[in-house]
Amino acid sequence: QLVKDMMVRMRRERGLSSSDSPGEIDTVIILDRDSDLVTPMLTQITYEGLVDEHLGISNASVMLDAKMVGNDKAPPGKKVKHPLNSDDTLYADIRDLNFSVLSRILGEKARTLKESEDERHQAHSVGQIKDFVKKLGSLQSEKQSLTVHIEVSQAIQKECGDEFARHFQTEQDIIRGDDLRACVDYLDNAIIDKKPLAQVLRQLCLLSLTTNELKQRKWEEIRHSMIQSYGYPVLFTLLNLEKVGLLQQSGAKGSVCKPGNWGRVKGQCQLFFDTEVESPADISYIFSGYAPLSCRLVQMAHSTGPFDSAAGGRPQDWGALDGDLPGGPSDEAQQLAAPAGGGAGAAEAGRQKKLTLVLFLGGVTFAEISALRFMGQKDPARQYVVATTKLVNGGGLIHGLTEDSQGLAPDRSSWVGPDRSSSEGGRYA
Repeated sequence: QLVKDMMVRMRRERGLSSSDSPGEIDTVIILDRDSDLVTPMLTQITYEGLVDEHLGISNASVMLDAKMVGNDKAPPGKKVKHPLNSDDTLYADIRDLNFSVLSRILGEKARTLKESEDERHQAHSVGQIKDFVKKLGSLQSEKQSLTVHIEVSQAIQKECGDEFARHFQTEQDIIRGDDLRACVDYLDNAIIDKKPLAQVLRQLCLLSLTTNELKQRKWEEIRHSMIQSYGYPVLFTLLNLEKVGLLQQSGAKGSVCKPGNWGRVKGQCQLFFDTEVESPADISYIFSGYAPLSCRLVQMAHSTGPFDSAAGGRPQDWGALDGDLPGGPSDEAQQLAAPAGGGAGAAEAGRQKKLTLVLFLGGVTFAEISALRFMGQKDPARQYVVATTKLVNGGGLIHGLTEDSQGLAPDRSSWVGPDRSSSEGGRYA
């Protein structure tokens, strides 16, 4: 609301009127991170999201072992910066894939590349040899890219064993509301086993945000158990999580995120939608069945998405969620002039995709960016551009609220997210 008011005031101060020519951007959607704190607490399972969770993406690059990029002569432990952007055509193709289909796609890319290289054996004439030499440079570049991404995917796969699968399934059960007693038991055991702190806190926050399981007695038991496992300084971290609304006792007054309303929100927005991860029809493939709430809100703003009217229908606007999410919906319509020229020019403008800028205040995850990119690919009439104050993941948010001065720097031996607070603008709070 504050950002929207600033934009309207600045427009008025500059003397802009409705007669001004319209810009490229058709719609601006501003989302506060508080409107969806559940999604960043979930483990990302797109390829790009998992790279961020395990290795850390900073400024469109990742630090990799030199041998992973083909430098076999580098000393052991030598790290090099490897760019991750759409200039790498292979990365552009696989960055948004659910990790479960990545192996098949990389295998297909390898076979295609081998077939292209085998063409040299079929080149007999000078012209054929010349044509192959022209393609040789791009083939070498593609081979190098494929080798790097295979190495990275293998490194991630080593971390994604049975324990990772149980952790991810527990997250899904929590947000779906399935077998919550078993979820609480899993969390209790994780604390007793001294699992990485950020891993434990992410699941604890999910329970707090989406269920009513953290009654006062249970909350006291968990807090006592965490002190036993991680020491008294963990209390400072728990207090920080409470201050920003990530951790709340069930039934507490003044609840920022209204955990008791999660059931209504997930029903109204149809956050759970079964779709094939191989050939997805909905953004829910991002989390193997869960559609990020933030991205569903964007779909609702444009009245798009695979909503089942027989199951109660979809709210036509955000007003139906007023009271269930923090803050509230606020719209500002600007009457702008039609494109100049008329006739063919107007018809051409009508055929172009409309452009929506989605601004995340408080950070956005790579999984949400993948979902919005997917929406743009599937919508013939609209394209999306993402702006944000910070790129985040659950581990990074937790670390930003962790009292490092108390000796509680998160253990990064598992899927807890890298520490990027020093390079990307400090703590989330």
